[in-house]
Amino acid sequence: MTRSDCYFRFPLSLLVVPLLALLLLVTGCGSEDAPPLTDATEQATSLLPASSDMVAMVDLVHARDHSPAAQAVFDKMLPDLEQSPEARAHLDAMNIDLEADVRRVYAGGGLATEPRKPLFLVYGSFDTEAINDHLRSEAAADSLRARLIELNGRPAITMNERDPSFAAVVANESLVLIGERAEVEAALGRVDGDATGSLSESTDKVALLREAARGQSMWAALMSIPEEMRSNGPDRVQKITSIAQAGTASFTFQNDGSLDARMLVKAGDAETASDLADVMRGLVGLSKRQVSEEPELQDVLQSVKVNSRDTDVTVTGQIPASVIDKRFNPQPATSAL
Repeated sequence: MTRSDCYFRFPLSLLVVPLLALLLLVTGCGSEDAPPLTDATEQATSLLPASSDMVAMVDLVHARDHSPAAQAVFDKMLPDLEQSPEARAHLDAMNIDLEADVRRVYAGGGLATEPRKPLFLVYGSFDTEAINDHLRSEAAADSLRARLIELNGRPAITMNERDPSFAAVVANESLVLIGERAEVEAALGRVDGDATGSLSESTDKVALLREAARGQSMWAALMSIPEEMRSNGPDRVQKITSIAQAGTASFTFQNDGSLDARMLVKAGDAETASDLADVMRGLVGLSKRQVSEEPELQDVLQSVKVNSRDTDVTVTGQIPASVIDKRFNPQPATSAL
């Protein structure tokens, strides 16, 4: 597996399946109409390809600022630059501080085609002159491990023989594009106002994104459920995905580190939605028995409510910071002296 393969698989492996699984750890109430998209997400939908049937967002700043557990997770995801002088030298030359400069990441792509390589929109604050000067300097010295090309008048990196379809480019001082070369080039065209074919052209998909984008820290939307998710994974997830037609997951960290969570699953009709709600209530009951010796999870699950309205099933609620910390940052056991 190449490094770029790991980048492309990140949204599915880290976001979509865990978000569906977290359905069983939230408490609930009813739902109201989704608010309009923020300016940032509206811009992202104008750049992501119309073919996207999976879109995810992580607001790194919001999550880190509100949750010590999230900060610890992101710290583990960053490479250990102190052990890589070469990487540190490149980042310094490009005037990049990963933690300070990268603020928000969107990913969007298709789930029905292989390989699954979404387009990443990395928003932040970037020194375009320093980055591009360094890339050109390294290319002139033939010291790049990748190939430097020009896309829409901007220097871009490809992985050459390892993955010729991969490309990464600084679109402007606030946006880096990473993904398949064809998708990156098309997104650059949309940045420059020269192309169409964006996700924003689909009214149905934008409506689903509005549901997902309730989350200020993280969210994900599945415009359709791929067959792989219907036939693989934990039984409790399959019971939902075998019926669902689309779904969203939205998460917002609060000031105390707790996590407001909302899941929406779309069914084909009201009767199917009602049946799906019954399935979810049964799974909640099963989960209560499975965590009978974990008081914190019992307290969370005790107040779970599943609601169906028309063709939608929603579950909303809050997960305490203590539960999140134990699940994502378990402390090593200490032996008594």
